[in-house]
Amino acid sequence: MELTRDSIWEAFMNRRTYGVTGDRIRLTFFINDHFMGETLKSSGPIKIWGEVVGSHAIDRVEIIRNGRVIHTYCHSGRWGYPETDKIIKAKLRLEFGWGPKLGYGLRRIREHLWRGSLEVDGGKIIDVEPHFNHFGQRIDSATEDACSWTMKTKPRMFQELIFELEAHLRSVITLEVNSRRVRFSMDDALKGSRVIALRREAEDLIRDEFGLSPGDVENPDVYWHNSYKVKIHRTIPEDGYTASFFYVDHKPRDGLNYYYLRVSQLNGQMAWSSPIWVRVP
Repeated sequence: MELTRDSIWEAFMNRRTYGVTGDRIRLTFFINDHFMGETLKSSGPIKIWGEVVGSHAIDRVEIIRNGRVIHTYCHSGRWGYPETDKIIKAKLRLEFGWGPKLGYGLRRIREHLWRGSLEVDGGKIIDVEPHFNHFGQRIDSATEDACSWTMKTKPRMFQELIFELEAHLRSVITLEVNSRRVRFSMDDALKGSRVIALRREAEDLIRDEFGLSPGDVENPDVYWHNSYKVKIHRTIPEDGYTASFFYVDHKPRDGLNYYYLRVSQLNGQMAWSSPIWVRVP
């Protein structure tokens, strides 16, 4: 497979494409050894094979024929969180955003600059998947041991990074964001999510805007609601974000049929394959 201008145009022209809502879900789809986008003739059973590599836990994959779902492969419940000391693969999602709410009367609001890094002790970073939706974001460096980045967000604007890691449950992950540092094990990351609030920045903003210090504020929740935050999402093991399945359509309709796959993750992100057209005599 080549990543060249000619090969990309060839894939477009031959319909070897698929669409996603945001997460970079990878999708492979064959019918009787024909790849998505192709047309074939078949007088026997329609053998359908699919493989998905998600960015989050996969919920289900639906096979659609002529606009109707004919089979649903449910991936939820087919995997669990590992309890082994062996090296595992998993995906860790970091979400950056939130910030001041305009309803509090704050006017001196600017873009927020994020400088961060992630290091893995006792493991390695296999891949970094950026989910950037605005200019000004970049990954400064990425190695097997560490990754650093610079990003900018506005209030209620979000940017994400997804790290595919290979590590033991006892491996330690160090996240540093704007001078805040947290350390947690892979085991901790697999057990739940957490949110880090940059409260000191919110205190400085409210002090500059209204002349109020934390001791003057009756309800400290105002600092939480106006803080920029980082959410460390619950890490998903490889069994959760990868799936493959096989299905046979024994009763295809006569004439020209089209089949495609629809993938849904547990976080609501989706993917759709290009169709494969099958003419049944």
